[in-house]
Amino acid sequence: MAANSQNNVKNLVIEPLRPVVSPADEITRLRKLYELSMNVSGDPMQVFEMVARLIGQLLDVKVVCLSEVQGDKLNFLSVYVMGEMTRNAGTCDLKITPCATVEQTKDYRVYDRVMERFPEAKFLKSHNAYSYCGFPALGSNGEVLAVTCLLDDRPHEFTDADHDMLRIFGQRIAVEIERQRHIDEQARVQAELSKYRDHLQELVEERTRALKVAQQELVIKERLAALGQITATVSHELRNPLGAIKPSLHYLRKTLSGLDEKALNSLERIERSVNRCDHIIDELLDFSRNRPPVLQYLPVDTWLDDALADQMRPESISLMRERQGSDPVIVADPDLMLRAVINVCDNACQAMMDRLGREAAAYQPQLRVSTGLRDGRVELCIADNGTGIDDEIRDRIFEPMFSTKSFGVGLGLPIVKRIMEQHNGGVEIDSRPGAGTSVILWLPVKS
Repeated sequence: MAANSQNNVKNLVIEPLRPVVSPADEITRLRKLYELSMNVSGDPMQVFEMVARLIGQLLDVKVVCLSEVQGDKLNFLSVYVMGEMTRNAGTCDLKITPCATVEQTKDYRVYDRVMERFPEAKFLKSHNAYSYCGFPALGSNGEVLAVTCLLDDRPHEFTDADHDMLRIFGQRIAVEIERQRHIDEQARVQAELSKYRDHLQELVEERTRALKVAQQELVIKERLAALGQITATVSHELRNPLGAIKPSLHYLRKTLSGLDEKALNSLERIERSVNRCDHIIDELLDFSRNRPPVLQYLPVDTWLDDALADQMRPESISLMRERQGSDPVIVADPDLMLRAVINVCDNACQAMMDRLGREAAAYQPQLRVSTGLRDGRVELCIADNGTGIDDEIRDRIFEPMFSTKSFGVGLGLPIVKRIMEQHNGGVEIDSRPGAGTSVILWLPVKS
C-alpha cells in the first residue's frame, strides 16, 4: 500500500492555483458594472474617467491608462493613479509600448517585468511598472480604437472573470469613442456646410454688388454718351445768343433812364438767367473736356482765402473761416481746385437760400469753411446750415446729370468728385435733412 501511495504521489500533476473570486466580490463587481451602464452618459471624458477609476478599484491596481490609438501614436485620455485622475496626459509612440502588441493582435496581453521587455516606454518607468495587462476597445469595423493598460509595481494575476469584466469595459470605451468621433464628424461636416453657405452668400452678395455697379456704370455711360452728343451743339448754339444778350443788357442799362422798379427787376432777372445759362455751359464743357491737372505747390489757407474772396454769395449768408495750425502745403491744380470749391459753395448757398425762403427771419444762414490736418491728409471742410440732403437721394448725388433742382444739369458734384480723384484725394459728405450739409475735400499732405 505504501508503495502504491508513493507511485500515486509521483504521478500527481499539480496545477497552479488561480485566484478565486468570492461571492461578495462578484456582487461588488456587478454593482459597479451596473453603475457604469446606467449612470454615465454625456461627456466621453467622464465615461473614460469612471472606467479607469472602476478598474483601479475593482482589480486593485495602482495605475490605469486609457489611451486612444491615433495612427502611430498613443493619446493618454485618462490616467488613474491610486485615486487621482489626470485628463489628457500626453502622447507617446505606439510601437515602443506593450500596447502595440494589443493593437496588433486585437486581444489581451499580460506581461511581468514589463520595463525589461519595453525599456523605451517612459510611462512604464514613471509608474515603476512591474506587471502589465492591456486590453483593446474594438470599433464596429474591428479596428482597435483604444488600449487600456493596467500597471502595478508588483506581480498581478487576472481571472477569467477579470477578463470578462475588462471586455465589457472595452466595449463601453469603444462605444464612447465611436460616438464622440461621430459627433466630431458631424460638427466638422456642419462647419464645412456653414462655411460653404457663408461662401455662397458672399458670392451672391459680391455678384449682386458687381451687377449693381455694372448697372450704375451702364447708366453713367449712357448719360455721358448723351452728354457728349449735346455738349458741342449746346455750347455753340447757346454761346452765340448769350453773347449777344449780355452787351444788349449793358446797353439798355446805360441808355435807358427813369426806368421804374418793375423794369429794373426784369433786367436783373434777365441778367441772372444769362449767368445761369453760362454756368451750365461751363459745367458741360468742364465735364466733357476732362483735362489733366497742372500741379503746383499751394499753401492751402492762403490759396483758399483768395478763392473765397472771389466767390460770389448772397449778402444774407455770413461766412465763418476757421484754421487749425500752420498753413499746410498741397500739390494741386489751382484752377481745378477752385472749380471744386466754387461748386460746393454754390450748392451750400442754394440750400441755405431755399431754407431762408421757407423760414424767413427766424433763420440765419451761415457758411463755415475750415482747414486742417487729420490722418495724414489736408482737409477742406465746407459746411452749411441749409436744407440738407434727403436720405433717399444721398446715394445718387455723384451721378452725372442727376439733380433735384429746377435748373442745372446735375454735374456740380460729379465734377468735384472727379477733380479730387485726379489729385489722389476724395470727397466725403455728411448731411442731415433740415439741419445742413458738411462736405470734406481732402488731399494727401505734400511729402
